[in-house]
Amino acid sequence: MEFKILLYLINMLLGTNYFEFDDASEFSEGMAAVTRKGKWGYIDTSGRLIIQFKYDFASEFSGGTAVVQSGGKWGYISHDDSKLTQFVFTEATSLINKIGIVKYKGHFGIVDHSGKILGKIQYDEISPFRNNRAIVRRYGRYGFIDTNGTIIGKIKYDYAWDFTGSFARVELNGKFGFIDKHGKSLKNLFFTNAYDFSDNAAPVEINGKWGYINSSGDIIGKIKYDKVTSFNEARGGVILNNNYGFIDKYGTEVIHPKYDFSKQFSSGLAHVILKNKHALIDKWGNTVTKFLYDEIADYSEGMVRFKTGKRYGFLDIHGKEIIKPKFDYAFDFSEGLAGVFLKNKWGFINKKGAIVIKFQFDRIHSFQSGFARVAKRTHFLDWGFSSKSGKFLGKFQWVYDFKNHRARVMLNGKYGFVNKLIQLITAVEFDSAYDFKDNFALVKRKGKWSFVNKSGKYLSIKQLKNKIK
Repeated sequence: MEFKILLYLINMLLGTNYFEFDDASEFSEGMAAVTRKGKWGYIDTSGRLIIQFKYDFASEFSGGTAVVQSGGKWGYISHDDSKLTQFVFTEATSLINKIGIVKYKGHFGIVDHSGKILGKIQYDEISPFRNNRAIVRRYGRYGFIDTNGTIIGKIKYDYAWDFTGSFARVELNGKFGFIDKHGKSLKNLFFTNAYDFSDNAAPVEINGKWGYINSSGDIIGKIKYDKVTSFNEARGGVILNNNYGFIDKYGTEVIHPKYDFSKQFSSGLAHVILKNKHALIDKWGNTVTKFLYDEIADYSEGMVRFKTGKRYGFLDIHGKEIIKPKFDYAFDFSEGLAGVFLKNKWGFINKKGAIVIKFQFDRIHSFQSGFARVAKRTHFLDWGFSSKSGKFLGKFQWVYDFKNHRARVMLNGKYGFVNKLIQLITAVEFDSAYDFKDNFALVKRKGKWSFVNKSGKYLSIKQLKNKIK
């Protein structure tokens, strides 16, 4: 740290000021939008000014295009500052999948990455595209357009929802139905209520009773249940007289409604409750575990956390108790280790139940990118990182997960960065800092913004002087 502070002071004496920007965006496609004295421009990763400070606002590049504002109007430019559109829009969005939404003379339309207007600018509202379709509203009615701006079917619905897979849910005259990506109604079926397709089946309601239809529009089994849940892993959850069960895609009740509660199937297992006890069942209703448990968590890395009495343990996917219930609390497994709590301290165990990191921490988070964020209490709560060997590294006010092999840390209200040896690569001096993206992190000090690379070196910006228009 002393070396970096000395280097910083030397650079100051030599007249190098790294914090030049009043605001800035993160790097994207090798360029970052930056502002000085109220005007925005762009720099590249060498710190060279690529597009001069002349815009009222500038966004990140996406798909080779950025949306910028000039003279109170919005338009699109390319990497070399070529105008892809005229600056005529009162609103414009960044491109998502090479499509942007614009507003002109009170109406919305779309443009592509070359700035070409697709279809007509005629809508009162356009939603972001999902599955290559966007919801549009015109004269109080809803419909869809594709990525060419072509209207799909008719704009006639009271309301519409995004496409999930091949179908979108729509409402017309108080009834619900589905249309395909060509705008064709699925067998012209309309229901009292409906929910989106999942696993090629959709929940539907007729006169207060629920069931399912398949992707052909055929009713699966019978519409007779008080409530149903979305299909998952070829099983749909059904509720009848407050009892939970499951049907298959043919409508057969493979698991008769008899449980007090159930969750959806995941990895071939469902969590069910009966008489306040928890168990796991398979897709045919066979009990994988007995009804012994007071809690069962979701499946994670081949293990299932459970609670019996006041103690926590772990099952494998076959329902076998691999780790006996002996901990006061436990987290799910992550990167092969699980945090466990015993006698007011936290440690970590492996999937055989062996303690691999002794009980020493007062706070923990699960392992990510080879490290866990952990804390020990001295006079204050000191945060740092634990490697999988259990060594406590660092002593900070707060720490963040690693992103792109670097982690933010906080000390005395200031931010800095460490590498995976938990060595400071910068001084802890920033008022604000973002995670690394495209090999640079955006940092703020004394109201000005700059960039640091993964070695902790500031991006040189000497080239920017005297280039503000």
